[in-house]
Amino acid sequence: MKPRQIQLKEAKESSAAAQKLWDGALAKLDEVQKNLLAQVNELKRVKDEEAALKKEKDTCEFKLSVAQALIIGLADEKITWEEDLANQKVNDECLVGDIIICAGFIAYMGVFLSDYRLECKDQWTKMLFKYNIRSNKKCDLTTILGEPVKIQDWQINKLPKDSFSTENAIIWDNSDRWSLMIDPQMQGYNWLMSTYAQGEESNLQIIKPSMEQKIMSRKLEAALTFGYPVILVDATETFDPMLEPIISK
Repeated sequence: MKPRQIQLKEAKESSAAAQKLWDGALAKLDEVQKNLLAQVNELKRVKDEEAALKKEKDTCEFKLSVAQALIIGLADEKITWEEDLANQKVNDECLVGDIIICAGFIAYMGVFLSDYRLECKDQWTKMLFKYNIRSNKKCDLTTILGEPVKIQDWQINKLPKDSFSTENAIIWDNSDRWSLMIDPQMQGYNWLMSTYAQGEESNLQIIKPSMEQKIMSRKLEAALTFGYPVILVDATETFDPMLEPIISK
């Protein structure tokens, strides 16, 4: 029995030693796994940081390319801006003369054709120069007093697109008194009708010399009371005496 007990004791001591070695190996394995997990996390963090830096680099390169293109574009625009600035200075110096010429157009040139208007403008420019009043050589009623949006709206409403018709519309728009239109082709009439007679709720009042005075009087009374627009069509060389007090204003 004694040898067996000795063998059992030795086996237990050997098992205990082996278990101790096993536990040590497991502890080292656990430590290695923890270190490996830490390294994996660190690798992931580095890769994420690398991707973020690459994205930031791409963004910076794109912004740089845009900035370079903008700088090049602005460099090209510098000449245009300098020319615009020089033209604006000239326009400012010629503003008084240009307005005088445009006022003359509105007051006197409505009835005349383009050639005579141009001739008068050249004579007025020379006359102003004698009094040290500068005016732009390219002074144009459409350029000085025209509003592109309004002109486009007029043309949508059937105003002819030629410069002469546009000048006439500007004269009409800037006149304090009523305008007499010499309109054999009915272009001005069609434009006014398209402008003021749109829809069923239009308040445009149309009167004719052949109209009964009672009807004419009623239309004029409504127009004067409520501010309705009035068109006198087929006008002759003389007007009805009833219209004189209105026309003379």
